[in-house]
Amino acid sequence: MAERLRRRAFTIVEVVIAAGVSVVAMTAVIYMLMFSSKTAQSNLSQLHAGTASRRFYEHVGFNTRQAKRLVVAPDGLGVEITRTDDSVCSYTYVDLDGEPDTIMNNRIIFDPDISASGDQEAIVSGITPGSEGWIFFPDVPRPVLILNFRIGDPSASPEHVSNAFTGPGAQGVDVLTRITPRNLHLWGGS
Repeated sequence: MAERLRRRAFTIVEVVIAAGVSVVAMTAVIYMLMFSSKTAQSNLSQLHAGTASRRFYEHVGFNTRQAKRLVVAPDGLGVEITRTDDSVCSYTYVDLDGEPDTIMNNRIIFDPDISASGDQEAIVSGITPGSEGWIFFPDVPRPVLILNFRIGDPSASPEHVSNAFTGPGAQGVDVLTRITPRNLHLWGGS
């Protein structure tokens, strides 16, 4: 009968081992969650950069293909496009703080009609000029507009200020492309 009253309980060694295994398992789960959070932030930054660069390219491409004249600013940070209906639109790179590396303040402003005021809109942000320092470049004597830009981090350095926006590592898309107007028979550009 004495054996029946004795209850089975965990020893202190079993409790310590179970607690140690639980701590190791929880630590592993926490590190896995932190890693997946950083990966998700990186993937979202890449998705944003890819979507923004495609949207900008398509926007400029649509107007450039209708162009009968292209006038690129001397610094390569703006372009005026005269379309076949003689309306003129423009794209201008604007850096609100004068520091290209702070990409949150960099944008392209689109003016659908430069003769009217108040209709400008920012169509892409987080943009920096390409490695040559320009975004728009005319390929003369042919009527071709060259685009060279980066959307995303301008630097892969972990200490770089842009990492606050996109997370650690170089997140971004570099674009170097050419757009030719469809209306070459109307071309009278300079």
